[in-house]
Amino acid sequence: MGEAMVKDAYEAQLPAGIQIVRRASGERYGIPASEIERYLNELELKDISEKHKKKQIQFLKEFLSVLPVLGQSSEQIYVVSAVTIEEYLEYLESLKGKDGQSLGYKVKKDRIATVRRFLTAVGVNDPEIINRLKAVETELRRKWKMHVAMNTKTVTKEDIDNLFRALEDLFEDYEIKEEQYCKTLAFLLLLATTGRRKEEIARAHISWFDFEHNMIKLPHSATKVGRQLKEVEGFEILPLHPEARACLKMYTTKFRYAIEANDGYLFAVPTRKSENPTFFDALIKKHKSLRVKLIYSPGTLTAGMFRKFFIQFWYEKGGNELILKKLVGHSPSTVHELHYARGLHHKKLFEEYNRVFGNVRFLTKKQRAMVSRYLPRKTGRRKRRRRR
Repeated sequence: MGEAMVKDAYEAQLPAGIQIVRRASGERYGIPASEIERYLNELELKDISEKHKKKQIQFLKEFLSVLPVLGQSSEQIYVVSAVTIEEYLEYLESLKGKDGQSLGYKVKKDRIATVRRFLTAVGVNDPEIINRLKAVETELRRKWKMHVAMNTKTVTKEDIDNLFRALEDLFEDYEIKEEQYCKTLAFLLLLATTGRRKEEIARAHISWFDFEHNMIKLPHSATKVGRQLKEVEGFEILPLHPEARACLKMYTTKFRYAIEANDGYLFAVPTRKSENPTFFDALIKKHKSLRVKLIYSPGTLTAGMFRKFFIQFWYEKGGNELILKKLVGHSPSTVHELHYARGLHHKKLFEEYNRVFGNVRFLTKKQRAMVSRYLPRKTGRRKRRRRR
């Protein structure tokens, strides 16, 4: 009785309009169907790939299927509580992947992260619910990192060469047309010689390429970090490999009409969000001969693994690590990298790149012959042949 009187006296001293919040354990929250619809509509407007949108919608529908529903179809209320969250986590454990096995750590982590963001967006900020999801998400992230460390894939130059040979065979067997062949060669060479993310290369525009100075001006708005920060100005300077330059010159010269029809975009039409999966992912799906098996790791070579090849090859040749991070677009890990190393003069960057990648060949003999007119010619005086 005395304790209640103390509380009443304390509340009486508070300004008008403020009251003490009392929350009972196990409180339930109702999410109207209209709020869910609004969230999904906002998701559709986000600048992310169609594949990513479909995944998020799928994850949310799975979550909603577990929740109790109240009311009529037009005014349904989805009930969320600490109990339903535990039921959802049990449901995730019961889900199976395409191979019939339990979902992997990353797949479950992505689902939980999607649900957590959704609940926060619609106003369910209950610490008991959100912290529970965060704890599971953190544990799954830890296990996923350990799993990746134990199962790192090795992508070698031989793996890349095998894919270029498989692509050549496909063209010679008339399975793909010349335009598709040239387009794919240019795309794969940019992946192999820049180490950039496949989504960034898939957005490539003809205006990015300076053929005279052998460089790529990659806009910040096209990079992963730049898109997250909604950057609209500035660009990064990247070296343009001789073979990539030659294939691009041939493709943009011979099939200019196709590029102009796409407003200057080389590999994807941005309005269709076709950078993930890329046209090459669809090509692999259609032609089994392009599913090249990795030599030293399980699995097949995909467009996303070219980035792994670039980084592994760079370390193998003893390339400068700071320049590597700048080339592939990795975030700086120290204050020194952020303020000083990131401002390296592009001359130093080009010198190191040419030392590591300048003389590396990816094209087959026939492919080099096809683009020979666009390859740089050797300079210097020819040696005179002695008469016998």
